[in-house]
Amino acid sequence: KRVRVLAGLADRAMTVRLTPDGKTAVALSATKEITGWDFGTGKQLPVSFSVPACPEAVTLAVLGGGRRVASPAGDGYLTVRSWPGGAEVDRLDLGDRAEFV
Repeated sequence: KRVRVLAGLADRAMTVRLTPDGKTAVALSATKEITGWDFGTGKQLPVSFSVPACPEAVTLAVLGGGRRVASPAGDGYLTVRSWPGGAEVDRLDLGDRAEFV
């Protein structure tokens, strides 16, 4: 049974996470866009931003009680961005041997 339709992406969602309070769904799309929806209504939020340095849109984490998101951002590092603003607030270096996140 379908619970919710989260429409509005230009391409498929590669990963979707809920904020800890369960009110917002956040997704990383195949086009390397991070966007969100009000999970209660299914309406897309008027917020999205791209992570163009993301080598492969395969994973996304919600951090800081739903106030930050992390995604792959290049060889060996993650970008941590404010949610919903999108400004980079941190970069996590995974070391020289990290090829994929």
